[in-house]
Amino acid sequence: MLESFKMLKTRPIIESFRKFGAKHTLFRGFEYVLLQTAPTARIYWSLAPKYYHLKRGRSLKKYGIAAPFEPVWVSPGSVSRFSARGRISDGVLNDIGRVIDGEWDRKRREQDEIGQYAPTLEETVLFRGMKAHFHHDIDWEQTEIYERIRSAVIDRDVRYHGCETVEDVNEHFTHIDKVYRSIQQNGYKLRRELRDPKPSIEEPFGYINERIMETSVDIGRDGEFLLVDGRHRLAIAKLLDLDEIPVTVIVRHKEWLEQTDDPF
Repeated sequence: MLESFKMLKTRPIIESFRKFGAKHTLFRGFEYVLLQTAPTARIYWSLAPKYYHLKRGRSLKKYGIAAPFEPVWVSPGSVSRFSARGRISDGVLNDIGRVIDGEWDRKRREQDEIGQYAPTLEETVLFRGMKAHFHHDIDWEQTEIYERIRSAVIDRDVRYHGCETVEDVNEHFTHIDKVYRSIQQNGYKLRRELRDPKPSIEEPFGYINERIMETSVDIGRDGEFLLVDGRHRLAIAKLLDLDEIPVTVIVRHKEWLEQTDDPF
């Protein structure tokens, strides 16, 4: 256990402390330590679902939702429009389990400077670049999304998915290739199936992160799935014409929960 504490790195801890505060950072540090040995990890994976259900799922109990954080299998074609509820950097994934009323589901997501967002996934520069690369064998370097990301990282000093150099950008697109080939050859895997038995402090880990790292969606008042995160994996699923993929529901609109006969 002491060795696990020694493995904690300063940078992610400081970033967590600044963004979420001391209480959250200490709790996440405790989760990390538990996941560093097989015996304590077994205890963690046994208790964590119960803890998070009590902590975050109580507001959903009255709607009869027994497993609010378990992925739901849906057709990739049923997810197209982006949720305009907020940016990932604002912490919208941490709203998992919330029920929110209001007009958030009727807003449109505007195109961003890099091209990873638009009203729908298919309208993004990202999706068009992925389609050109995987369906038409266009080199990444010849796509608009590559040039936009390279320009943002090199010319404007934007840190995109951890990229700080041209080499990082190239590695980012190489990773997309690897994910595409893996899904094409081995099928679409749940994040729990890809779990690192001894996670790094610098990578997402733990029960809730496994859920929000799936393709994540909000559910609007009419039952429409609105994409929150997981653009690359959803795009790959669409390009490979998969029948279904797992998605995690982050926020459910109150009106949908009150009118549906089959909430999840």
